[in-house]
Amino acid sequence: AWAASSLVPPFYANTAITVPASERRACPREKLPTVTMAEVVAAQAPRRLPVAQVPAKRGRRPRNPELTDEQRRLERSIKNRESAKRSRLREKAREREVAERLRVSQNERQRLRDDVAALRSRLQYLEACLQREGTQP
Repeated sequence: AWAASSLVPPFYANTAITVPASERRACPREKLPTVTMAEVVAAQAPRRLPVAQVPAKRGRRPRNPELTDEQRRLERSIKNRESAKRSRLREKAREREVAERLRVSQNERQRLRDDVAALRSRLQYLEACLQREGTQP
């Protein structure tokens, strides 16, 4: 079995890798460094953040021992009042948006009704013209 932290099978762990001759750019007599497969995989593995940079977990904050129960209740009451105010403002904004959409829809409906009336009038006129010429539609 592989080691839990190892990304390389054990039989490749100490295999030396050299750069192919076609990719060499240095002097041909210069000895190229060799690296093991484990070092290659370790270099390509994603880096882990240090403990200090890991984001804190979500959840309840610990109680502040310096506050009394009355102060906590007052703080909670203030936060609740602010939250309710934001909620009322969101609701008013939603109502304004719906009212605006209703107004636009009503205007569009009226315009379409006017267009239909104009088209009906035009149709009646054209039918009357055809009847006068003696041709039935």
